[in-house]
Amino acid sequence: MSVRPAAPADLGAVRAAAEACAFSARWSREDYGRELARAESWLLVWDEGGIKGFILCRRVLDEAQILDVAVRPPDRGRGIATALLEALARRARQAGCAKLSLEVDERNLAALALYRKAGYGVVGRRRKFYNNAFDAVLMDRPLG
Repeated sequence: MSVRPAAPADLGAVRAAAEACAFSARWSREDYGRELARAESWLLVWDEGGIKGFILCRRVLDEAQILDVAVRPPDRGRGIATALLEALARRARQAGCAKLSLEVDERNLAALALYRKAGYGVVGRRRKFYNNAFDAVLMDRPLG
């Protein structure tokens, strides 16, 4: 069991994990591949004899913006998302980032609870951001 940087060979499994999650970005394999190729993006996977989950972020100046997090439904409740968040925080800190940020659908109560437990605080909202109906909750976690 380990968190590691994703490789191009992981993109199919990353895409499958995203597809299995109701609130994931569900990008195409090519979209995840483009992010993997960006120097300012980090795609980390939980590899346990296969990809069980992933986290994707992009560094913008001194901030790491989380773009997508997914854990396959059969593997939830085992601390995988927490481990991915912590691995990302370590990497962002080492890269000189001052904070992590994200946005989450207000209906995704499990993710909101996870982020709060991981030290993220609500810093704002984007009204009707999702499908012109549901708010995006903006959250930050300082790394200082």
